[in-house]
Amino acid sequence: IIGLMAGITAATMFAYLTVSIALTGRTLAMRLLRVRTIDERTGLIPTGGQSIKRALGYIFSLALGGLGLLFAFIDRDNRTLHDRFSKTIVIRN
Repeated sequence: IIGLMAGITAATMFAYLTVSIALTGRTLAMRLLRVRTIDERTGLIPTGGQSIKRALGYIFSLALGGLGLLFAFIDRDNRTLHDRFSKTIVIRN
């Protein structure tokens, strides 16, 4: 049962993160914090492929106890591992 619930949670997170980032460049929480995700090369909303990579990287980072998120504290550009992996940047709006 626990494995099934974890799988459902991961699938729901993946779908939510992928769709919201691909369509608007932000999630609901990012909207409240007035930040946006953009493609580091073009400055536009990330593509579908980048959104998928970012969602997978984020879920993997959380599965490792948040280590991928903590990478932002030692990175000179303050980017997380999933931002580096997907070639995206989070900016203030």
